[in-house]
Amino acid sequence: MTLWLLFTALLATATGQGVVMTLLPPLGREVGLNEFQVAIIISSSALVYAVGTTVWGRVSLHFGRRRIILIGLAGYTLGTLLFTTVFSLGMLGLLAGLPLFMALLFSRMLQSSIMSATPPAALGYAIALTTADKRLAAISRTTSANSLGQVVGPAFGGLLAALGLLVPLYTVALLTFLALGWLWFRLPDDRLLPGQVDAKTTHLNTSERLTWASWRYLMVAAALFSAMAMIHQTLGFFFIDIWHLSPSRAAQQVGFSVLTLALVSVAVQFGFVQRSRWGTGRMLILGLTSLLIGYMLLAFAASMVSLHVAMALVGLGMGLSYPAAATAATSTGSAQQQAKATGLVSATPAVGFIIGPLVAAPLYQLNPSAPFAAAAILIAVMLVIHRLPATHTRATDTP
Repeated sequence: MTLWLLFTALLATATGQGVVMTLLPPLGREVGLNEFQVAIIISSSALVYAVGTTVWGRVSLHFGRRRIILIGLAGYTLGTLLFTTVFSLGMLGLLAGLPLFMALLFSRMLQSSIMSATPPAALGYAIALTTADKRLAAISRTTSANSLGQVVGPAFGGLLAALGLLVPLYTVALLTFLALGWLWFRLPDDRLLPGQVDAKTTHLNTSERLTWASWRYLMVAAALFSAMAMIHQTLGFFFIDIWHLSPSRAAQQVGFSVLTLALVSVAVQFGFVQRSRWGTGRMLILGLTSLLIGYMLLAFAASMVSLHVAMALVGLGMGLSYPAAATAATSTGSAQQQAKATGLVSATPAVGFIIGPLVAAPLYQLNPSAPFAAAAILIAVMLVIHRLPATHTRATDTP
């Protein structure tokens, strides 16, 4: 039961993130922000989030993970309300131009600094809750909330956008508040768990340097999310500028497109990856190849059908590539090196969303299809890096 409570905490956070990524480009266009300003908001909040996960992970060791999880959910609820209120002021014409941009940037960064408390505390709780032989299954179940949030968030945001661009954000704040209340009454105090001491040792004893094998797969994982961030940054503007949809209609179409991607990704992870005996090398080759084809097809998509086919290929590639890269990165070296790699793997989505939007925004201004092409080139480079010789790898690391 406790693992499902942790799952709920992460699902609430991941769903909210999916909604924001779906709505931010159309909302930005609605209040007069340009592509680069939207990119700065996404990247800056991702940077704060990445730093915050490290800080909150250490804080949770001293103050209790249950307490930090609740702080993260409370911060997400209040931060979403603040962020949405600033947008509403912009839509009413009470804020505009640079003051509006700065208010949105500050409110989103403030939200990220607090909501980043939930994921590391929840993961640490799951580790402390289980024995070593059951830890992988517990972590997999807990963190699968991120994949499910990628399905629920875009669909949720896209459907509710028909009622108004701000309606999904207010609804997310309500759902996060309900999750906070549920965990407040049901989640036990983790400081009484017998695995607490072991969890502290695992987190703190990470001084050994990582092997090249781990670093190259961490690079692959970060590149996967950088390419994904380019798509999130671009699609909303692409639908408005190239296909001449209204901001509300564009938000719906972004939601449906990302839903296609996420459904395929989740289906592959649960239906194939967890049952497959393939090595990580073979899985990475197939996944990266699927991503390469999908991004290339996006660059030339001329209809909604071809766009959804491309998004399905990207979903297939993500479903195969990210679990394989994460497993390969955390399966080499000593126990201390593996623990350090595990922490870095959890930061790769934030790293991707720091880099991706800042690359996509200027490319979009040159050519609306350029971010898709850049994502394809990035994945091609990762295919080359994956094929480079590596030392001290396990059998599962090679095709």
